[in-house]
Amino acid sequence: MPTADEARERIADKDVSIRAAAARDLAEEGDASDLPMLLAMATGDKSPSVRIYTAAAVADIVHRLREAGPLPSEVVDAVMGALRAFDP
Repeated sequence: MPTADEARERIADKDVSIRAAAARDLAEEGDASDLPMLLAMATGDKSPSVRIYTAAAVADIVHRLREAGPLPSEVVDAVMGALRAFDP
């Protein structure tokens, strides 16, 4: 399995399948620092596949953080802010 750092490098690739795979890897290995970038991609990437995988990665990371305890207010603010501003 690729590391989170490797996935962070690949998430900007031009190839949709590579970006989607990187999002899946970040879903498992990513942390709160990845949320702003993943939220931006979930609401703005040109590829529907990448938008879905990055949104799922956000959900997985937030779920993992929530299992560890209360969500930090920065995480809540980032996720809720992105969702409020998004108009599909």
